[in-house]
Amino acid sequence: MHRTVMDVGDQSSILRIPESWPVVLKHYFGLDTGDSALLRRTADAVQRLSAHLNDVQTRRNQRTLPYLSDPALRAAYTLYYMTANMLKLHVPLGEIALAGVFRERSDLSVIDLGCGPGTGLAGLVSWLPPDCDLSYTGLDVLPQALDFTATLGVALKSVLPGLHLSTMRADISRVRSHSASYDVVLMMNALNEIPDNARSVNALLRQMTKVNGWVVLIEPALRSTSRRLLELRDTLVHEGWTVYSPCFRQQHCPALEAPQDWCHHEAAWERPEYIRTIDHMLGMVKLSLKFSYLVLNRHGATLAGQLDTANPCRVVSELAKEKGRSWCFACGEQGRVRLRRNTRDASASNAAMDTLNRYDIISVNNAEARGDGQQVLPETVVTRLRPASPDG
Repeated sequence: MHRTVMDVGDQSSILRIPESWPVVLKHYFGLDTGDSALLRRTADAVQRLSAHLNDVQTRRNQRTLPYLSDPALRAAYTLYYMTANMLKLHVPLGEIALAGVFRERSDLSVIDLGCGPGTGLAGLVSWLPPDCDLSYTGLDVLPQALDFTATLGVALKSVLPGLHLSTMRADISRVRSHSASYDVVLMMNALNEIPDNARSVNALLRQMTKVNGWVVLIEPALRSTSRRLLELRDTLVHEGWTVYSPCFRQQHCPALEAPQDWCHHEAAWERPEYIRTIDHMLGMVKLSLKFSYLVLNRHGATLAGQLDTANPCRVVSELAKEKGRSWCFACGEQGRVRLRRNTRDASASNAAMDTLNRYDIISVNNAEARGDGQQVLPETVVTRLRPASPDG
């Protein structure tokens, strides 16, 4: 699996699975993505799994993972959910790459806290260049999860020969000391396994992250899980961590000011044909990948520092188009504001306003402050920012 076709930093880019992922599914797990009977069975199992995975209270019981013991559910999870979820990791990895992290080195050490069946491992291998040496440690309390991760590691070593995998059985809510530190500490859909004690999370992350290392947290785009991630964000900033992305501010998160608000990404992806078929069977359309994420470090690096502009901001809502105007929320160093433009004020300089997507990075110049927002005028310049690759 080679690095996904994606212009890092361009949030409108399309995420695609590597060509070799279906090969891995078929040859190592017996999951032929062209088998219509298998896809029908998978659709039935996905319907059963969906209720479990979207029930926050059920998910908080870390021992309730039916897809690890039931062959049909395990196959459905691997074929459907892992395919989509592994691509979510490409977004923060692409943003970290802008800081030059992967430019002058060919080795990387990663610990995956609450690794589950190894979705994070699949995401890493599908993004890293094939000549990278990856030392990956999967930590989970469930032996079934570690067994599956080890099996997945054998399969992925055929794609990334430099993969060195180890697993460790431990409850991440009880880890008190660890002898090693890592370039990247990863937690995907695992925050629910840790008690609501942000200071203990801070201590855990500090002891496992190298001084120049990175922490990547990814959670479902549900209000409850996203808000918990944002609450943790604010506490960790207070404890001395720097938010690298997606935020362009180090102060409190504005999305926590009202209990009904939360913040999440929505990334476009090219659905594989087998996912499209399963979606059709289920009567749904998975056109985008929705998730919340947070990239942290202790050495002060920020995504804003990689941009050749002052006061960048992130679009944090869909673009609403109403009669006579359009608007969205944008969040930057000054906080969250409503960005409005009357249709009569559309111009070449603010034309980017017509096609903004959630989590686009933009700059806005010469807007007029009005009430709780900024008014886009004909002379306002709205620019969608596409950071350059550190290699070019």
